[in-house]
Amino acid sequence: MYTAGRADRDRIDISATIQRFDAAGREMTLRVLVTPRGALAEADGVSPTEDLTVQTSTATRGDRGFKAHQRISTMDVPVALTGGSITDYPFDAYGADVEFGAVLGGEKVPVRVTLSDNDVLFSATVDASTVQGIAVLDIGPARSNSVFVFAIFMMLAMWALAVSVLIGGWYLVTRRKGLTWPALG
Repeated sequence: MYTAGRADRDRIDISATIQRFDAAGREMTLRVLVTPRGALAEADGVSPTEDLTVQTSTATRGDRGFKAHQRISTMDVPVALTGGSITDYPFDAYGADVEFGAVLGGEKVPVRVTLSDNDVLFSATVDASTVQGIAVLDIGPARSNSVFVFAIFMMLAMWALAVSVLIGGWYLVTRRKGLTWPALG
């Protein structure tokens, strides 16, 4: 779990979870839950006291707005991936820059972001920082170790199969056996 932003008493907490990476579609899906804290939240803690806008980076599809006194639910946010190519599988690696800021009632408010990864096919390295009150996450997804080991195993198995067919063909040609029934197997 990675954390960026400020830990003020009155802040907006953003919990982001990486749901999946789509290498072919060059997109990452984040499940985001926005929670106002302290004086920014109503007594129940699930709705803002004033209209809230969560500002995001250009890699996402725009800012998210929440009305005052209305409950905030989770949302899925698509994020564009940069760099890398799926044709480099299993050595492909990508990048994504995600930023979160918040404006409540026309004023900037502190933001604290926590990021976790739920995709088992990719592992993400994250460089979390805060720049001028905005939480910045530099995410670097790459194939997980289990996917990498499985892909290498399959490559070795396919090469072993190709070499065994080559050896069998060489044996039939050098011994002048012709095309026998076992050779068809």
